Amino acid sequence: MLSASADDDKIAWYENAFINAGSAYCYGDGTGLACPCTNGDPGAGCSNSVGTSARLEGSGSARTTADSFTLSVTGARPGAFGLFVQGDVQANAVFGNGIRCVDILLRGPVVITDGTGAATRTGLGANAFAGQTRQYQFIYRDLVLDSNGAPTADSCGGLFNHSNGWTVTWF
Repeated sequence: MLSASADDDKIAWYENAFINAGSAYCYGDGTGLACPCTNGDPGAGCSNSVGTSARLEGSGSARTTADSFTLSVTGARPGAFGLFVQGDVQANAVFGNGIRCVDILLRGPVVITDGTGAATRTGLGANAFAGQTRQYQFIYRDLVLDSNGAPTADSCGGLFNHSNGWTVTWF
């Protein structure tokens, strides 16, 4: 037989009070640094060569001892090679077809976005300690193919693009 007590309610409140998925920053929508070519969607990165903008979001709990934190990107170029990167310092510089939002310290393994331009990354707590604030971003190839199928720079001139930034403090 299961029973609940007032102590159970306190434990549930305590655990839920410390769910921290972070927040977005460094948008390519013209509210901050201008994109090198075309501004992106509100809350996302600069527009890419297929007309979408990569949006990075965090979910779960950024706990170093019970990490359920997940980064998810949508709106990147479908089938593109990409990297989830992290650092301790925010940046704000035009780079490629987008805006670099993170002074890169570590990068994850190469991933390939799915047919909708989405990808996810987990297990980020292994590189963080309690009290540390980390910055994250997704950087991806933004190639345009010529009539022979060879990659070429798009009208913007870059060969890669970025999502918005995401910041989270680990506990």
